Amino acid sequence: RPLLIVTGKAFNNSAVSRTHVVLRGILIDPKGEKRLQIRFPCDKMIEDAKLKQAAEGSVGDLFEEKGDLYDCQIPGQANKSFQLVFENVPIDYDDTFKIEVDPVYARIEE
Repeated sequence: RPLLIVTGKAFNNSAVSRTHVVLRGILIDPKGEKRLQIRFPCDKMIEDAKLKQAAEGSVGDLFEEKGDLYDCQIPGQANKSFQLVFENVPIDYDDTFKIEVDPVYARIEE
């Protein structure tokens, strides 16, 4: 099945840096049902070959055991690009589906 790739910018509207940023992507069908959900860091672009080897809903070597992220920081009053990659996209996916992206974790740099 094809991959669904979503790109955008994650903004930090605070004056302090945020580290270990985790974004959640949810694919929602026209009836409002959540069909896929993934978590992913900001500022990561992954090659297809590496994605094919990754477990469903994750990308290898990006997450620490406790869920913290490597090399993901958004300075104060700045933004970072992100790329969310949905695997196993539903066969009935079309442009009536909605994608929501929200930050679910970010730590203030000390």
